[in-house]
This record gives sequence, C-alpha cells and structure tokens, in this order.
Amino acid sequence: MHIRRAVPSDFPTTATFSVPAFLNDELYRFLFPFAAQYPEDFRNFFLQRHRRREVSPGQIYWVAVLDPIDEVKTHGVGQKDAAPEDQSQKEPQEEDKVAEANLG
Repeated sequence: MHIRRAVPSDFPTTATFSVPAFLNDELYRFLFPFAAQYPEDFRNFFLQRHRRREVSPGQIYWVAVLDPIDEVKTHGVGQKDAAPEDQSQKEPQEEDKVAEANLG
C-alpha cells in the first residue's frame, strides 16, 4: 500500500467509502438524520465536499492505494488481489546483487 495525492478520478470512490465510515458518526447522524434512508444523497455530499477541497487553497487530499501484492481483508476474510511471486524462481534484482556483493 502506498499513499499518494488524490486526483479528481478518486473522488467517486472516496465518497463511496465515506458513507459507511461516517454513517453512524454522532455528528453526521445529527447533520444527516436520513442518511441511512438516502445513502446516495449522503454519498453526493461527500463527493461535492471532496471536489471543493481539491480547488480550495491550502487543502491537500491524500488517498491510500493498494499495491498488486497487498492482501485485502473483507469482513475478516483474507483475500489476495494478486498471487504472490514465487521467490525461488525470481531473478535477482540489481539491489539484491549489490547486497550480496557487500555481504560477501
């Protein structure tokens, strides 16, 4: 996983993730009492908010992005996005060769 600055194409996904993350938050329950009944409206609030932050001076918006080898956990069940590489068949990378030369 790595962190990078968000781009506008990230906003629909981050808005979708924001709905379950904030649905039971005390402040958001007060501000949006019907969010559970109208989750798409709640999502649109976050989408607009993320877009406003992108163009607001001094605001930097970051996202965490999964790398191909990251394990994804859904409801406690581990799943792999991509099969791990077979380390025994892997060609040594340049940094591996340098490390071996320094050790030898």
